[in-house]
Amino acid sequence: MVGLFGAGVFIVITQDLQIFPKVVESIFIESGILRSSADLPKGVESFFAKTSDDELIEIWRYPAKNSNKIKPLIFAHGNAKNLEDTHQYAAILNEFFRYTVYSFDYRGFGRSSGWPSEEGIYRDIETVYKFAKEKDQFDDKDLVLLGWSLGSAPVSYLASKIDFNLLILLAPFTSLPDAVADRFFYRLFKSFLWSNFPNLELLSKPLKGSKVILVHGDRDKVIPISHSYRLHEELKKFNDVILIEKQGAAHNDIFGLSLSDWGKFLEETASQ
Repeated sequence: MVGLFGAGVFIVITQDLQIFPKVVESIFIESGILRSSADLPKGVESFFAKTSDDELIEIWRYPAKNSNKIKPLIFAHGNAKNLEDTHQYAAILNEFFRYTVYSFDYRGFGRSSGWPSEEGIYRDIETVYKFAKEKDQFDDKDLVLLGWSLGSAPVSYLASKIDFNLLILLAPFTSLPDAVADRFFYRLFKSFLWSNFPNLELLSKPLKGSKVILVHGDRDKVIPISHSYRLHEELKKFNDVILIEKQGAAHNDIFGLSLSDWGKFLEETASQ
C-alpha cells in the first residue's frame, strides 16, 4: 500500500514531464539563441517573440511563394514534438497549399524559454498570433488555425477569442482530465491535474470563425475518437462543424493519412 501511495505521489508531482515530455531534452538546449540560416531548413525564417510574461518563444515562418495575397496559417504541434520534428508537416502546408505558415515551440520546448503550463501555452499562441499580424498585416478572416493533439488546446483557445476563417483540429481532446480518464490507471489522478485545457468548453459557443473541421483516426489509442464525437455533438449546436473519421488512422499518422480529406478545405479557403 505504501508503495502504491508513493507511486501515486510521484505521478502527481512529475505530471508536467508526462504531459510535456519534450521539455526533458530541451533542458540541455540554451534558450533564446537565434539560429543561423545554415541551421534552418531551406526557406524557413526563425524569430523570437516575447510573451506578456517575458518568455521568449521561437517561431518558424514559412513564407508562401508565388502568392499575391498572404494566406496565414498558425500550426500548433503535439506534446512530444518540436519545431524540427514537425517541419515536414509545416512545409507541406506551405509548399502544396501556399500558406504562409507560422509554427512555434511552446515555452520550455526547443529553444523557447520558460516552463510549460496551461496559462503559459495560451500566452504563447497569443504572442505568435500578434507577431504574425504585425509581420504580415493580414485580415483575421483569412486566418487558418491548425492544432494536432495537445496543439488542439492553444488553437481552440485562440479561436474562442478572435475571428478566423478555418479551425482544423487533428486528434483533439475534449479536455485534459477527460483524456487522462481514458487511461485505466491514470484516471485515478485526474482530480490532481494542474492543467485543464477545456477545449469542449471553449468551443461550445457561437464562434466568430466560419468553419471547424474535426479529424480523428478510428485506431487512435492515445486520444480515442470518442473525444471528436463529443466535440462534434456540442459544437454543431452553435457552429458549422465537420467531422472526418479516418479509417485505419492512429494518433501519429493522422496528418498524412487524412490530408486529402481535410486538405480540400484548405484549398477552398485559399481560393477565397
